Amino acid sequence: MHNITKGDIIFHSFHRKLIAVSIAQTNAYSAPQPAELKAQNLWEENGIRADCSYTVLHTPLCINEMIDTILDLQPSKYAPFNRLGKGNTGYLFDCTTKMAEFLFDKINQIPQNQPPLANILQKG
Repeated sequence: MHNITKGDIIFHSFHRKLIAVSIAQTNAYSAPQPAELKAQNLWEENGIRADCSYTVLHTPLCINEMIDTILDLQPSKYAPFNRLGKGNTGYLFDCTTKMAEFLFDKINQIPQNQPPLANILQKG
């Protein structure tokens, strides 16, 4: 989180599906835990935050269908997946330019994803 800078692209996945794309609107900065999460006691009182524009993909992408290419394109350190294609434990991982280009290409192959994705890229 500390390394997020304005304009960074963030891919969001859940249950092995790419579900959303964000663009950081600010650099990462210190911030208190959001009030709505305090009851869950998930982390310390003070943390790191980056404001982002968040766009849910109309049609999520199945990571399993492209895992071999992702493994070839992801960084060698701090990557989202281990060499077996299993997700690494963590919250935010590095992404190479080639991996991002590949994911955008896959996202854009689905016509329903193009309008909202075009909107988010114009905002960033």
